[in-house]
Amino acid sequence: MATAEYMRRYRSIPANAEKHRAEARARYVTRYGREPSPRSRPLAERFWEKVEKTETCWLWTGSKSGPGYGVIWAEGRLAPAHRVSLILAGTPPPDDLEVDHLCRVPLCVRPDHLEPVTHAENMRRTRR
Repeated sequence: MATAEYMRRYRSIPANAEKHRAEARARYVTRYGREPSPRSRPLAERFWEKVEKTETCWLWTGSKSGPGYGVIWAEGRLAPAHRVSLILAGTPPPDDLEVDHLCRVPLCVRPDHLEPVTHAENMRRTRR
């Protein structure tokens, strides 16, 4: 399944999202007198340029969320970098599961260091 299709299908998008995008575009054109430039670079290209591979972990060097996890703009929203990593690796995590960092490094996006688990299991592992 393509990344864009996965994000639309498994991540809730408000029913009025298209209306809001159209209104935002109209405000942009009114303000700047031109259409906004399209995001022409593929997600994978933008993702991998923000990853620093070390001997153990692949560390996210892009934007970070409040709790310290990596985030990237994908399909009109900020998406957790560790989830996007699994999607790009061809193993998208189910929507009802969280992604646990087996290495305990929040900025790690190495797919073999990530495992989809239930919230209860993620909390149990966090207490170790």
